[in-house]
Amino acid sequence: RLALLWATGALAALAAVVPGWLAARSAPVPTGAPLRVLCLNLLRGNEQDAGPVLAIVRGHAPDLVFCSEVTPEWLAALLPGLIEFPHRHCHADPGYFGLALFSKLPLASAEVIPLGYAWAPAVRAVVTTANGPVGLRGVHTPRPGLGDRCRERDLALAAIPTALAPLPPQRLVLGDFNATPWNGAFIELLATTGLVD
Repeated sequence: RLALLWATGALAALAAVVPGWLAARSAPVPTGAPLRVLCLNLLRGNEQDAGPVLAIVRGHAPDLVFCSEVTPEWLAALLPGLIEFPHRHCHADPGYFGLALFSKLPLASAEVIPLGYAWAPAVRAVVTTANGPVGLRGVHTPRPGLGDRCRERDLALAAIPTALAPLPPQRLVLGDFNATPWNGAFIELLATTGLVD
């Protein structure tokens, strides 16, 4: 009986996860010059690890770096090591919702906008690439949990499509979504926008 109970639970979990894995494998392959992007949640209070973070950036050699949980201390620690990223848009915050976008490529525009809540902002930018302009939305949604936490995260995910409207057709949304690929609000985000995970 216990084995049957475990097997039932495992099948239910697989039914929720496998469709997302299969959909991700069927994503179209883009053409043109690649755009290398690195996304990091820096972890507020972890500012003493700026050296290893900068080593990760050097090791991956991205064109763009998007960071969440950027405190004023994190920003001060990172800026001297990111001189090869002259185009930036930073919004440091002493809490968990500071953001920073560092780019080797020119930014045609960049702004911090609300992500459903004034205390959970997002970066919206247009990056100039060899393949034309690319719209970028960098997010860090509220973390799920008890009470209203999941609802707040879902509202933040639901705010993303509206903020994509003014961006060019080539778009990228990245960051810490605080959601799994099989989360209902995340699935709705993909369905509404036509984005591919």
